[in-house]
Amino acid sequence: MTSRGRAERGVATGLVAAGLRMLAGLVAAGMVLLVLQITAHRVQGAADLVALTAAQAKNLGTGEPCAAASRAATADDVTLLDCRVGGGELAFVVTVTVRGGGERILFGLPLQQQAAAHAGVPAGP
Repeated sequence: MTSRGRAERGVATGLVAAGLRMLAGLVAAGMVLLVLQITAHRVQGAADLVALTAAQAKNLGTGEPCAAASRAATADDVTLLDCRVGGGELAFVVTVTVRGGGERILFGLPLQQQAAAHAGVPAGP
């Protein structure tokens, strides 16, 4: 064997190991982004449900819309940050802002997300 052949021995092993480390890092980063995206979708769905609950309470006259929104937020494990009702008796819009996702931290990134939603009966032409 020549001296050049001995110097190149094991180079492929090092390259493969470096490639696997890079691949593992990319997979880990992808998983973090996936968890953040899932949390954001769950919180947005909760905001939509809370807004619809408040709009239904206003439309049916079964109670205070923001109180209904608060109960729905608690049931869906999110925090109601803001609730506003605008408009009259027939045409109205309920706007809510919620925060959810827990206090967990994943690789230094908080999993807590915030979302807003609107629901109601728009004024017709």
